[in-house]
Amino acid sequence: MTTITDAQAADLWSVFQATAARVPSRVAVETSDGALTFEEVLAAAERLRETFRGLGIESGSVVHVALPNGWEYLPVVLALRSMDVVVGLVSSRYRDSEFQSVTTRMPPQAFVVSSNMVEFLERAIDVAEVHPVAGRAGEPSLALVVPTNSTVRHAGPEGLAMVKFTSGSSGEPKGVGYLEQTLLAEARNVVRSLGVEESDRILVPISVSHAYGFDLGLLPVILAALEKSTPVVELAKRLEVSKAQLEVWLKRAVDEKNIRKLNRPVRYARGNA
Repeated sequence: MTTITDAQAADLWSVFQATAARVPSRVAVETSDGALTFEEVLAAAERLRETFRGLGIESGSVVHVALPNGWEYLPVVLALRSMDVVVGLVSSRYRDSEFQSVTTRMPPQAFVVSSNMVEFLERAIDVAEVHPVAGRAGEPSLALVVPTNSTVRHAGPEGLAMVKFTSGSSGEPKGVGYLEQTLLAEARNVVRSLGVEESDRILVPISVSHAYGFDLGLLPVILAALEKSTPVVELAKRLEVSKAQLEVWLKRAVDEKNIRKLNRPVRYARGNA
C-alpha cells in the first residue's frame, strides 16, 4: 500500500498520485458520460499535461478553467497544478462582460473550455489562437483558447496556486487566491468536519467552478491519500429546476443510488444509506 505523510503532502498533484497508487481501480468520479477510476483520472491528467506543455503553457502562468461539470474537470485542474500553473476557476455560464472582466483583472495565458464554447468566447474577448485538445475518447472535446492580451507570468503573490472567482452575479467577478497548503488545509477541514468516509458517494448538482462544488466535491477526492477515505463524486449537470423539484430529485438520488452526502448551497445534508 502506498501512503503519504503530511510532510510529503506538498501539493495536490503528489497527494492525488498517492491516492491513485493506493486505489487505482476505485471509481473517483462519475458523470453522465461515464465513470473514471483514480488511475484513469491520473492518466488523463498526465496526457493533458503533455498536451498543455506542447502548446506552450508555462510554469507560473495563469490558466482560467471555464468548464461545465464533466469528467474533464478534475484531470484538467490536476494537470495544470502539476505544471505549477495558477488555476482560475471560472464559471462556464459567465456572460460576455464577465469573461471580459476576468480577462482584464487577471490576464491568463489561456482559457481551457469545452470545444462547443469556443465560438462564444471568441465573441466575448479578443482571441489570438485556438488549439483543439483531445478528450477521453481522443476527440477534440476541449480547447485551449489564447487571448490577445495573453500573459505568461502572473502578478499575484509567490506560491499562488488557485483563484476562485465569484459566480458573477454582480457583473464583475471577484477572485479569492489560495496557496497550495491552504487548499490542502481546506480539504482536510471538509473531510474531517463532515466525516467523509471510504464508502461515501458525494453528489454535486452545482457547478464545481463554484466554491461549494469544488471544496465539498473535488477536494475530498484529491485528499483521499492523506485521510484514507476514497469517496466517489458524482458530478451532475447544472439543474434548471425549482426548489421543490430539486428536493424530489435529491431524495431520489439518495434512495436509488445510495448517496450519503449531498453537495448543495447553504446546507450540506447526509442521507440514510
